[in-house]
Amino acid sequence: MPSNPVWLPLVFAVALLSAAVSTWLVRKWVVAQQMGQTVRDDGPQSHLKKMGTPILGGLGMMAALTLVTGLLWVVKGKVGLNPAVPLCLALALAYAAIGFADDWSKVRYKRALGLKARIRVVLEVVLAIAFAFALVYFRGVDAGTSGAVMLVAARLASVWPLIVVFVLVGGANAVNLTDGLDGLAGGVSCFCAAALAVACWLLGHNDLALFAAALSGVCAGFLWLNCHPASIFMGDVGSLGLGGALAAIAVAARMELLLGLFGIVFVIEALSVIIQVLYFKASGGKRVFRMAPFHHHLELGGMAETKVVIRFWLITLVAGALGLALVASLAGVRLIG
Repeated sequence: MPSNPVWLPLVFAVALLSAAVSTWLVRKWVVAQQMGQTVRDDGPQSHLKKMGTPILGGLGMMAALTLVTGLLWVVKGKVGLNPAVPLCLALALAYAAIGFADDWSKVRYKRALGLKARIRVVLEVVLAIAFAFALVYFRGVDAGTSGAVMLVAARLASVWPLIVVFVLVGGANAVNLTDGLDGLAGGVSCFCAAALAVACWLLGHNDLALFAAALSGVCAGFLWLNCHPASIFMGDVGSLGLGGALAAIAVAARMELLLGLFGIVFVIEALSVIIQVLYFKASGGKRVFRMAPFHHHLELGGMAETKVVIRFWLITLVAGALGLALVASLAGVRLIG
């Protein structure tokens, strides 16, 4: 596949169409099965009207992402796809599987909470460690078996695996926490993935750039049905899958810090929960925010749901622009003149 940036919007468009169709098909199946969203009693009262909205939209997103990645594999032909790409997809699907188990538990038992948090975290950590090992090993096989083993040993003896675990587990759960308003997690993920795609392309990670473009397109296609008022929710199967995919791309391209900038909204949302929980325990029941994550704090303060979503989208766009300007300067790309 030629190193031509025209492939980015092309892959984006194919992924968008694929996700829109697959999500629509998933919605038809979910409606037929009468599976709907269960809303927390202690959440904003305005969200009670969302009760019964079809869930599991993330299944359509993951199906579209898998399809487009398969097409990339076919188009690449004998040249071969960077092994980091199927590994990123595998990690995303594995995290999505955890999310699906969580969603299914909610649907089956008609409750707002699914799997126990510690079970989810343990599974996510194990998968993150496996991803770190596989990423290093399969990217080092060109050096021969012994060379690959030595590379793995050297890499995994450092603190890098801890960074991988932190980025993957933290990233996936940050997206999961952000998924609380119509179009919020999907839109922010769309812009974040698009920024990652351009950054990867500028730094020469062409295959990862195409995968990130596909991920961005998948989010855009999902938004067709998830924009306010949402006719389907992505569920944990979608949010954990998306978060895992974004984090995996960043780790594979060594853009862990950039992910924090591109996904600044995810960072804010996650930090708001951490601050709320720590202060609640330390103060004996007092709160910093009206409710966490932060988007609920803004809602309870009187800001309309759509206004919160659009403003968070704009914050993501600004952060993405700043991050890409930084990447372009490091890559020696002239932005003006």
